[in-house]
Amino acid sequence: MADGSGNEIKEFGQKLRDIRKSQNYSMEELANMAELEPVQVHRIETGKTNPKLSTVYALAKALNVSPKEFF
Repeated sequence: MADGSGNEIKEFGQKLRDIRKSQNYSMEELANMAELEPVQVHRIETGKTNPKLSTVYALAKALNVSPKEFF
């Protein structure tokens, strides 16, 4: 994913969104499961913020996937 183009954060967000939608969760549901605020999930999915490692793990746990699935 790290190709130096500056799109890594957006690509991460898109993969998160794809996985979330494939499991039929809303942003709000995912946020609740990961103990985050819905606005945080929105900002991550739209590439507006770079999530902390702990947030990546919380999202992966909530979606029952390995964190590497986002990369």
